[in-house]
Amino acid sequence: MLYRKRMVCRVQDGRIRFVCPNCRKKSSIVVRPDEKRRSVTCKNCNQKCECELNRRRTIRERQSGKAQLRIVANQLMIIHLQDVSCDGVGFTVLHGQGRKLRVGQELQGIVCDWNPQFSRHKLVVQNISGDKIGVKFCRYGV
Repeated sequence: MLYRKRMVCRVQDGRIRFVCPNCRKKSSIVVRPDEKRRSVTCKNCNQKCECELNRRRTIRERQSGKAQLRIVANQLMIIHLQDVSCDGVGFTVLHGQGRKLRVGQELQGIVCDWNPQFSRHKLVVQNISGDKIGVKFCRYGV
């Protein structure tokens, strides 16, 4: 019996294009609008995969590394970047640090030595799920 693998599948028009990680066989699978995860078994090699369904219009790029979040002028918080898209950033904070942030709160930017582009944007907290935080980019002067 083959072990279960995890993967992220992009949903387009109510379907996912599943590519078996074992035998590379492609198949198109219909998914319900309310599904967030789907268990898929390859009909060719019986490999089982747990698919996390990504319904975003823009692709998220996985990115990992340490950075600092500038909350106000002189207050910094250490964060661990998770993913980046053209609309925003997802990151995790140390346990309990997420309580310092609120949905809708405006942040000054991200201080990141290896990607200075982050410091050019103001951010607005979009989502807080435990220690995972999602923020969207905000234009200056808005």
